[in-house]
Amino acid sequence: MSISLKIRQQVLHICGGYCAYCGITVDMRTMQVDHAEPKCSWQWHRKGDSTDPNDITNLMPSCRWCNHYKRSHSIAGFRKVLLNLHNHKYLSRNCYAPAEVKKKSYILTIAILFGITPQQPWNGIFYFENQHP
Repeated sequence: MSISLKIRQQVLHICGGYCAYCGITVDMRTMQVDHAEPKCSWQWHRKGDSTDPNDITNLMPSCRWCNHYKRSHSIAGFRKVLLNLHNHKYLSRNCYAPAEVKKKSYILTIAILFGITPQQPWNGIFYFENQHP
């Protein structure tokens, strides 16, 4: 099911034109609509559950890097992945790689967006949580 332009505009404004996760600026062209609770989650497949995974309460504005890296994780699952990213062997091998190499790696791009290095783990707080405590 496609998400309408009207809903996409509402999603964009949830975080004021920023990715809900890393906080970079997004617009209608660059934003991807993320399902906070993934459509493939068991929650949507429970017998008798009529909740629509495309309901606005389940949608978040996301940059393409966060949406790609989050994949089918819930917000809690994505947080866990990011909290462990500073230990990732690929990151520790490449954290000082030339800029052109960093552009080609989602792992390195996500680490840069969140300020994660092998020496500096992420604090575990998403952009939308800083905006809406």
